[in-house]
Amino acid sequence: MSEEEEEQNLLREAKKLRWEDRLLHKNWKVRSEANADLASFLNNSIHDPPDLRLKQFGPLFRKTLADSNAPVQDKALDALISFLESPMPKPLEGIINGFFVVFNFQSNVIN
Repeated sequence: MSEEEEEQNLLREAKKLRWEDRLLHKNWKVRSEANADLASFLNNSIHDPPDLRLKQFGPLFRKTLADSNAPVQDKALDALISFLESPMPKPLEGIINGFFVVFNFQSNVIN
C-alpha cells in the first residue's frame, strides 16, 4: 500500500471516531479535516438553538484553537466562527454579536 493510500485510509477510518477523538487526534491531517467537517456540520445541521450538540462542541475549541499546527488552527478558527454563527438562545445572541464587533475591530486595528 502506498503512502497516499495509507493516508486516505487513515482519514477514512478517523471519520468513524467521535468528534472529540478526531479533533484531538495525533495526526494533524485528521485534526484539520475534523475541523473542516465540524464547520460544515455546524453550518448545515444545527438549526435549533436548544440543540444539545452545541454544548458538546463549545469546550473543545479551547484545545483545537491552541493546536501546534497552523493550518489546523486555521480550520479550528473556521469551525469556531461556524459555531458562533449557529442558532443561539436569545440571551447569548448579544454576547456573540459583541464578540464579532470586538473581533472585527481588533483585526482592523492590526491590519
